[in-house]
Amino acid sequence: MKQTKQNITFEQAVIKAENYCAYKERCISELRNKLRLLKVSESDAEKIIKLMLEKGFVNEERYIESFVRSKFKIKKWGSNKIKAELSKKELKGQIVEKYISKIDEDKINEQLILLIEKKLNHSSYQKKEKQEKYQALYRYLLTKGYSSKEVALALKKHFN
Repeated sequence: MKQTKQNITFEQAVIKAENYCAYKERCISELRNKLRLLKVSESDAEKIIKLMLEKGFVNEERYIESFVRSKFKIKKWGSNKIKAELSKKELKGQIVEKYISKIDEDKINEQLILLIEKKLNHSSYQKKEKQEKYQALYRYLLTKGYSSKEVALALKKHFN
């Protein structure tokens, strides 16, 4: 039986990895970081990652689909922020673009209008002049990850 640096066996590390991946959707970089925290050797970590992929505990396309959907619907993020966060997790390319492009333009506009209305109802926006509100909303929506084109169109609709 192989022992890792933290005195857990390879088999124990596999069980911990299975539990970690079964709890919620994970990507390879998250699993690799978890194994690093458990002080599993690099060679054992790679074997465990390969095993998790084979068993279907980790599936990057499934992860990306779930991530894009949840961050857009729940956190109300725009595509730029979603792409940036996925990039931090070493996930880029056609699969990311595939799921980003599935976000309906009408849903994006609905989301932007909701975010604008929510912010305008906030007390800190009540005392601002129209131009100040516009600029503050513009900056806020850019930080949420929406493109400047999407933001400008939504604000134009709302302020005209």
